[in-house]
This record gives sequence, structure tokens and C-alpha cells, in this order.
Amino acid sequence: MKLSIAVYPSNNQNGAGEQEDAYLDLAGQYGYTEVFTSLHLPEIHDNRQIDNLEFLAKRVKKRGMELTVDVGGSGIARLLASEEAGSRIKEAEIDFIRLDYGFLVSQAAEMVRQWNLRGLVVNASIYSEEEIHSLLDELRSIRPQIEIRACHNFYPRPETGEDEQFFNRQNSVFTGEGVPVYACLPSFTNPRPPLRLGLPTLEKHRYMDLSRAACELRCSLGIGGIMAADEFFSEAELQTITSVVNFDPWKIEVKKRRDITLLEEEILEGSSHHFRYDSNSRILRSASSREMAEYAKRVPARNMERRPRGTVTIDNENYVRYSGELQVVLEDMPADERVNCIGRIQEKDMWKFEYFRKGYDYCFL
Repeated sequence: MKLSIAVYPSNNQNGAGEQEDAYLDLAGQYGYTEVFTSLHLPEIHDNRQIDNLEFLAKRVKKRGMELTVDVGGSGIARLLASEEAGSRIKEAEIDFIRLDYGFLVSQAAEMVRQWNLRGLVVNASIYSEEEIHSLLDELRSIRPQIEIRACHNFYPRPETGEDEQFFNRQNSVFTGEGVPVYACLPSFTNPRPPLRLGLPTLEKHRYMDLSRAACELRCSLGIGGIMAADEFFSEAELQTITSVVNFDPWKIEVKKRRDITLLEEEILEGSSHHFRYDSNSRILRSASSREMAEYAKRVPARNMERRPRGTVTIDNENYVRYSGELQVVLEDMPADERVNCIGRIQEKDMWKFEYFRKGYDYCFL
């Protein structure tokens, strides 16, 4: 899965070079390989936007990153009509143009030809299923080897972001066409002005914990890329997204019982836990826990109590061959003389277990 950051043009470049350099370097450390910018901000003159593009493109290419530029509306015609603008844009070595609104396929073909583009990005949010199929057919006719992607809008104004049903339906259509889809996440530390209320694709993500929002996108159908859409995400935010996308083990805090035994503690914390794919909606069964208890399978019976949601348990010697198996309880369950209760997980972390079938492991702390 690709990761990208956004860097937007400004009327004021004073000190921008150092800030952009630092941000590009930071993003590169965490596996971000693409940069998104824009050439159609109405508040900034075309020449200034091209100045900014040249300024940014040099820094992006120096680091071996890809560059995608957003264009749309009347700006497309102006840029194509200007020989000077076209020459400068070509020299910037753009990889992709994101075609926003108000373009003609003939204009897209001319941009590909004039600017020597590798590919085109279509707006994933604004077309019906029939329009998607038709548009993709036309764009593919421009050049056989052209690379096509789709990228959803982001929504600065609260209450205007996409709902999940619409999002999934759009992704399904593009996936059926073999086109990877990108979606956007907001920053909580540096939301973009003037509203400073985040740039999510899904409205539900505007105020959601970033790791959860990233996980939902990572596990959505057809998502091939995630964009950190606000400008200048913090290092912690960039790292959070990367960790989720790379399926790093979830770190889960457990409030252990004070009388937990060394053996129980070793089973709990000895290594990360991979839960069995065939676990059900009541309990998750660790596939690796009994291996950790192999040297002493006979786990003494103790603390056989009622098991509320979030309880961490280990099967004791009364369960014979299952002794040493660790479980996480997802629904309230009664006490069982064969099951030891060793700790509890906070409710705020329980959502992470919804994704155990997606490939995540879990480390208990």
C-alpha cells in the first residue's frame, strides 16, 4: 500500500524550503513515497502556483518520491494554452495529474502528451458507476501503458464528508476495473487553514482516533493508498499511520491481576499473539499461547470467575489438552472452573480486536 503526504502552494515562500525539506525527510523515514500538491487554488495566481510547483518538484525528485498534481476547471485550459507554463510543468517531471472537475478527455490526452505524464488520477467521489466505466475506457485509449488511479476528495467543512456506504460502493466499482483507490486522513496537530477542522474523506474520521481511522482505511476494499491530507502531520501521526498500514502488532494495555503467576505472565507477555482465524464473536483464541506454555502445560486452576467483556483468560489444567490457551472475551460470559481470569483490557482498546482476521498480531503490555 502506498503512503502519500500533501504539500500545498502558498503566496509566501519565506522559509518554506526548510520546512518542506524537513517534512519530506521525515515522511521518507516512515515510508511515505508520494507527494500531492495542487495547481488550481483560485486565491493564488497561476504563475505563483507554477513557481511553487517547481520549488517543490526539485525537492521531491531529489528524494526519489513521486509527485501528483491536482488540476481542474478552467485552469486546465489556461495551462494548456500557455507554452511557457507547459514547458515549466514538463520540466518539473510530474508523475501523475489528478483530474478534478470540468475536464475533457481530449485535454487529459494533451496533458499526457505535453507534460510527459506517467499516469492520471481520477476523482473517486463524483462519478456514477456508469460514468466510471465510460471514463476509464476513454482514458485508457489515450495510451495503452498509461497508469490510472482514483483518489477520493477530502472535505474541509464538517458534515460534508462521505458516508461509509457510499465510500465502499465507489471503491467496489473501481476495484472491479482494477484501479487502486486512495483516501484521505486528517491531522489533529496541524489541520490546514482556514477552517483547521481536518481533511478526511470519511466524515466519521474527522474526530476519530487516528489509528482507528487508518485501520478502517487500510482494511477497506480496494484501498491502494492513504494520503495524510492536512499539511505537516506530526511525526507521531505519520508513525501511527505507517504502523497501522504495515500491520505492526497492536500494543494492548492489560490491567493484570495482582496475584498473576509467573507462568500466566509468561503466556500473556512472552510474545505477540496471533488469534485463530476461526475464532468467533464471543472469544478470540490465541494460536500461539499454548506453544508459550509448552514447558509447563499444567496451568494450576485459580481465579475461575465471571468473565465480562474485555477479560483476558487462560485455560487451566482442568481443560486438559487446552491448558495454557489464552483468550480475549468479546461478550460477557459466566465463570468456568476450567478457565483462569488473569486481567482486563480497557474498553477503548477493544475495537482493535475487530481486525484480527486482517493480519494483525497483538502484544499485551
